[in-house]
Amino acid sequence: DKVVCGDAALEFEFDPVVDTQMKVRLPQPVEPGKTVELAIDFRLNLPPTQGRWGVFKGVTNLWNWHPIVAYHDADGWKAPPFVGWHQPWLQEAGIYDVRLTVPCGEEVASGAEIVGQSEDEPGWKTVHLRGSGIRDLAIAVSRRYELHEAEVDGVKIRVLAFPQHRFYAKTCLNIAVECFQQYNRWFGDRKSTRLNSSHTVISYAVFCL
Repeated sequence: DKVVCGDAALEFEFDPVVDTQMKVRLPQPVEPGKTVELAIDFRLNLPPTQGRWGVFKGVTNLWNWHPIVAYHDADGWKAPPFVGWHQPWLQEAGIYDVRLTVPCGEEVASGAEIVGQSEDEPGWKTVHLRGSGIRDLAIAVSRRYELHEAEVDGVKIRVLAFPQHRFYAKTCLNIAVECFQQYNRWFGDRKSTRLNSSHTVISYAVFCL
């Protein structure tokens, strides 16, 4: 809906050929070593469909759902178009600090770590997500999820699955525990502190470190 830099609203436009690319006119050039902070206010309508973003069979998928800054190098901007059935785009990894408000009873899976949650008003909770080195802040939310979790060598492992797939969820959890134990024997302790896996209703599952 709008892009703001400080107190100033900035002009922006969508590319007439590639309509998933938005161009923002900055108030002044960003010199080498300098930074600029923008705030983007946008609304995303989630269709009742199966795919990267949408609501289907009780699962809300948010994959590749938020604006990202295109990659820039000495040759200029690299902004490949978004393609809903593949991942041809290129961007830097990001640092995310997100507060996600969902109905109580919904379980949240994400590539970011859940560092806290609170119930701010009856029937709703706010989940605090934080992560660094993430290229896609994937989020899946569902009341249908059952949570299965374990901890191995300081790494928290979470598997969220539908009740009818409880056997496979526990199998996945046990395999993940064995893999982390073996990886640590081979390569030393991992710096990652969590691993999340969730069952979604598209062709592959969220699997995030």
